[in-house]
Amino acid sequence: AFESYQARYGGGVTEDSVIECLMLDGALPRSARFAASSALEAVARIEGKSRRSKPLRLLIRLSGMYQQANTQSIAETPLDFEGEVRSILRTLEVALRETYFHPSKVPATVAGEEGRGMPQQQQQRQVRS
Repeated sequence: AFESYQARYGGGVTEDSVIECLMLDGALPRSARFAASSALEAVARIEGKSRRSKPLRLLIRLSGMYQQANTQSIAETPLDFEGEVRSILRTLEVALRETYFHPSKVPATVAGEEGRGMPQQQQQRQVRS
């Protein structure tokens, strides 16, 4: 991370440039803004144009926070910014699990697999000497 920081922000390490690099740089894959934008794009791609799920709404909000934030406001109240981000991330974790991974929402059959049973798992036997 330090090498990419040095390549982008010459002139030494400053509070503003560190915040910009790690949190707000939309082009740097290691920044929080880039991660939030990538997650938003992924969920939007999964859902298509037909849905506006809770994960999508939360990611829009999180991505917007990073787009609207500036180094000065984060530096002045870092704990407030962190608290807002953590709150969204906690809610997002639950929303992602309930939307995409909750067993009660998984279809009983997969399209194209009707009539096929589940493959039986073979048991391995240990040979005793």
